[in-house]
This record gives sequence, structure tokens and C-alpha cells, in this order.
Amino acid sequence: MKEKLIQYLVCPSCAGTIRISSKVAREQAEIIEGTLNCQSCDHTWPIVRGVPRFAAINEVAQDKATTAEKFGWQWQHFVQSDDLYAGQFLAWIAPVSADFFSGKVVLEGGCGKGRHTQLAAKWGAREVVGVDLSDAVETAFAATRQLENAHIVQADLYHLPFARAFDYALFLMTDSC
Repeated sequence: MKEKLIQYLVCPSCAGTIRISSKVAREQAEIIEGTLNCQSCDHTWPIVRGVPRFAAINEVAQDKATTAEKFGWQWQHFVQSDDLYAGQFLAWIAPVSADFFSGKVVLEGGCGKGRHTQLAAKWGAREVVGVDLSDAVETAFAATRQLENAHIVQADLYHLPFARAFDYALFLMTDSC
């Protein structure tokens, strides 16, 4: 987790301010292990392998857990990249174009392996936050950690830990990699 992500985070329970309460391990600009906590209600969340963890599959309804597990498995095993992703992504979000992302703060819900998070970051978004409930956050973090403007968060889309600070949000549901 890059420290600048903290400006976009709020407690998903009470909307209180979140702070970094410990930084156990760092690698360059990333906090790899640590803890976040709400200054209002004292909830805490771990940062594990560079990803703040606001939810876990075993804490959500069974239908959400099943979907997250199936997609998570897929995005962890089919990690290849393809030059066709950019064109496919732009077709899905048309009439939005690549230059639209320039200078924007973007939220990608259901980021999977992070391929669209990468594209938005490379197309000049000021910040891109990719969110997923599944273990695919591991793959997404690995794919985006070198991008200064990309962040990955594990959370439930129904209980997002974000302030209202985004210029653009996208939630794409795909069934292929």
C-alpha cells in the first residue's frame, strides 16, 4: 500500500478517518505489512502483502463468497497479459476514450487481476484504485505495484472504504480472461 492511498480511505462502518497505525514491513514506496485503524470507532484492518484488507471471503454472504472464489481463482491462474486488452476495454466503456483518464481519480470495482487498473494508470489517471473481494488482489497488486498512481484494496463492493473523491468509477463484469 502506498501511503498516499490513505487520503481516499474512510471507515466502511462509520465513515471515520483512517490512519496508518503501524508499518511493520516496507519495500520501496509500498507498506507491505502493517495496520490501519479508524480514529472514530477503533476498527482495525491489516495490510497484508501490500494490500489493505477491509473484507475477507469468509466474512460475506455465501453467494458473494462463491463468486469471489471462482473469479479469484481464474484471475490468479490466468495472469497473462494481451495487447488486445486496451482495445477491448475501450470498447466496453465507449464512448470514454483513453485520454479521458488523464488527471482523474478513478475507482475500478471488481478489478480482478488488475489489467484495467494498469491501463487507466498508464493512460494518465492521477490515481487509480482497484478493488476486489477475491484473492485476485494478490495478482493485481503484483501487476500494479510499480505504477506510482495505482492502488489495490481488498473490500466488499457493498461496503467500500472510500471517501467520495472519485471522478470516475467503473464496475465491469467479465467472464473471460
